[in-house]
Formats: sequence, C-alpha cells, structure tokens
Amino acid sequence: MRKGGFLKNQKILIFTIFTICCVFILFVAVQKLPDARDQRTGVISLGKNEIRAPLKDLQKPGKFCEMLIDMLPEHLAFTIFCPSEKAFKRDLRLRWNDSLLEENKEDDDTYAILTRILGFSTVPRSIFSGDLVYGNEVNYDSLSGHVLYIWKDMKGGFVVNRVKSEVMDLKRGKIVVHLMDGVIMTPDFEEAMKPDDDDADQETEEANN
Repeated sequence: MRKGGFLKNQKILIFTIFTICCVFILFVAVQKLPDARDQRTGVISLGKNEIRAPLKDLQKPGKFCEMLIDMLPEHLAFTIFCPSEKAFKRDLRLRWNDSLLEENKEDDDTYAILTRILGFSTVPRSIFSGDLVYGNEVNYDSLSGHVLYIWKDMKGGFVVNRVKSEVMDLKRGKIVVHLMDGVIMTPDFEEAMKPDDDDADQETEEANN
C-alpha cells in the first residue's frame, strides 16, 4: 500500500509539473505573437521595391477618396482603385472644400464627378495585391460596366487601364482600397473633363502666382 501510494503521488507530481510546463510554454508563445492591430498592413511601391508596413505609416486615402469609400456599404465586398489626392487635383482639377461635408451639399458638380469616378473604378469583389501574379492580366467589369484591365508589374504594383498604383491593400470593413497615381475613367468622360482654353490659361496663371 505504501509503495502504491508513493507511485500514485509520484504520478500526480509528474503530471502537475508537466501541466505547469505546458502552461508556461503557451504563455511565452502568446506573448511573442504580434499584436493583431499591427497586422493591419498595406503595400506601397517605392522605386523597385515593394514595402509592407502598418497602415498608420502609409499614405492616407485623402478627403475625396474617403467620400468615395463612404458611398459604399462596408459590409459588402468591393475593391476601389481610388485616385490619390494628387491625382484628383492634377487630372480632375478638384480641390477640397469643407462645405462638401455640410448637409446642404452646394457643389453638385463635384458630387456628380465623384459618383462617375466611383462607378468607373470600383468592382464588386475583393482584389488584393497577393491575388495577382506578375505577367497575368485579369479583367473585371466595374459598377458602371467599364472594363478594368488589371495586371501586376515587375515592381509588385498594380496597373489598371495604364494607371499605376501608389499604395495597395488598404481596408475599410470589407472594402479594399488601392490608391492610384491617376484617374480610371472612360475616354468620353476624360475628354469631357479636359479644361477649356480659358480655364487652362487661368490654371497656368494661378500656378505661376
């Protein structure tokens, strides 16, 4: 009896030590896991390199792009190839005005342009940079029916209808956002957005001043 009791106690001791060791190893492993918040990353093309970094370190979408994103329901999967703030100014001559946030939206023309851009540059599915392979082109219909031809260049960035990406894989809910160095639009809309001669002269004068 004494021998059996000793063996039983010994087994309990070994089991207890084993359990403590397992719990300790699990605790250490959990401590070494990166914070889930640090995994919210995006990709930015810099020269010939592709860099993945925390979203807080990447270029932000900008006011106009935020407005486009807000037009989409976050709980559904979309991908928007959104012009960067620089592209909005350069290609569409749109400049941010705080009055656009007011309930009585005064600039109807701006909203009409943004709605068209949203239709041209958005597809109803998720597309991440890792979904494409270099050399393979895919095409999807945008919300407006405009066909988007998408491929991955040798630098790892997106090229969509000849417009290159600046920042990729930003997320808002189920919406994937890629910031583009240009505006994706139809030839007819692009022609309509070209400035008149007077407007072009005025813009040149403003730039010189």
